Amino acid sequence: MLHLRCVLGLWFLNVVVVEGGFLESCRGRLFNLNVVLLEDDVSMWSLKYVREAVYSAINKDKLRNEAAGLTYTIRPNFCGFNTTLYRKRGCPSSSCEGVEILKSLHDNKTVGCAMLGPSCTYATFQLVDQNVGFTLSIPIISAGSFGLSCDDKPNLTRLLPPAHKVSSFFQHFWNVTGNHIKRHEWETAYVFKREDNSEECFWYINAMEAATHQFAKQIKREILRSLTELQDKLGNDASRHSNIFILCGTPKEIAAAKNVAFDIHPDIVFILIDIFNPHYHSNSTALPYMKNVLVLTHPNTRNYSGVDWSNNNSMINDYVAGYHDGVLLFGHVIRQELMQNRSRNGPSSAQPLFTNPFRNVAFDGLGGRYELDEKGDRDVHFSLIYTSNTDAKYKILFEFNSATNHVELVDINPDLIWPKSRLPDDKPANGLEPQQIIMIVLGLSVVIVTGIALIFYRQNRMERRNQKKWSHIQSELIAQLDDKERSLISLRIDGEHKDSGNQIRKGRYDKKPVILKELDHTDD
Repeated sequence: MLHLRCVLGLWFLNVVVVEGGFLESCRGRLFNLNVVLLEDDVSMWSLKYVREAVYSAINKDKLRNEAAGLTYTIRPNFCGFNTTLYRKRGCPSSSCEGVEILKSLHDNKTVGCAMLGPSCTYATFQLVDQNVGFTLSIPIISAGSFGLSCDDKPNLTRLLPPAHKVSSFFQHFWNVTGNHIKRHEWETAYVFKREDNSEECFWYINAMEAATHQFAKQIKREILRSLTELQDKLGNDASRHSNIFILCGTPKEIAAAKNVAFDIHPDIVFILIDIFNPHYHSNSTALPYMKNVLVLTHPNTRNYSGVDWSNNNSMINDYVAGYHDGVLLFGHVIRQELMQNRSRNGPSSAQPLFTNPFRNVAFDGLGGRYELDEKGDRDVHFSLIYTSNTDAKYKILFEFNSATNHVELVDINPDLIWPKSRLPDDKPANGLEPQQIIMIVLGLSVVIVTGIALIFYRQNRMERRNQKKWSHIQSELIAQLDDKERSLISLRIDGEHKDSGNQIRKGRYDKKPVILKELDHTDD
């Protein structure tokens, strides 16, 4: 019934949003911005944490407008929703919530100019996907919506790196070779997928699991779905086909994986996806179990010194900063449009205000420098961090530019824990790939067949040689041949032997006339 209710809401909004022309409300001095987020005590982007950040950004944007000689004001409308009535709370139960809120906004004629949020992929997908019957004509600015299902949506802007940007790092980093740190290309990996992953980790790992995505097509990956399964692979060198283990979460995931009674093979490499954890840059001392771990994280570009609200300061994170900066982006776009219209000395209705202005734009905020690509997704310079073997400090080993897909070596003389301070090969040294085993079996089969053929050939050759030899016939088996009996034997006599005194001797053997020859001692 809930799914039906959601679908009916989508169909209804498909009609009214397209025909309603809500962008007309953005022509005046008040620009309504709806903030649609979960309102709970668990989510890092809960509305109770974001509210003050939005007000702070509105005040900053107002000062910028005054400096530019503009008088418009952004007016927020907070629309929180919760999932406490669902058995599984949070994002997994948010599919219809955004639709219901937008339907309510339409009924109250308060749809506004744009929407800030949601963060949940399930909720955002229902708002932006054109195949499910809902075509939204206002922009959605989201700090989240990481899933592949939200890729290439014309009205969606994502201020945090989506899943396809993260999986792109692994595709290109696996191909890195030609330096003294990573000598060979990698082709394999284990991917650990927890049942209770965070929202970002769920979709980052989901992108590596999806069979149709480029990561699965390029890399031979095996999905491990439980901690027991992961630890079994760590402890069984014979069945392990890869030295690379990809996890997503915090260092606690590494501690849990290493909570085993055996020594982990020294060639194993853990790669931890922990994008939104700033402590790798601020707290450079690592715990001992992080020494054979590479951490993929956000670059050190955050500017949290700009936080100016008093309450919930401790809850500042990339999600809260993203929605703060989303307000700045919204104000920046409107300001640019109004200034362009003013410079043309034409009416504000001369051109549509929103013609995908949230594409190919750059601006600064609490989250650092934002660079949005042609599809509205944020590009970043990911940092791949290692732990120094001697002083246990976090240091940057590689950087990855998601805009150009370029991997750059930062530390040319790293102090890595692996032998010779180099990254090991992805395949265990004592392991054989199935293709190698097949080639070995085929090679041995060819050798065996060739040997048998040579044995039969030699036997046949000896038999043929023996058949060509003269055979001794016992005299009692030879009968006299009557001289008058016609013989079919034809004998050729060389010219030099015509006059020899040797006479031809004939006889009958096995009812056939034969020529008898006296054997010398030299004849075989």
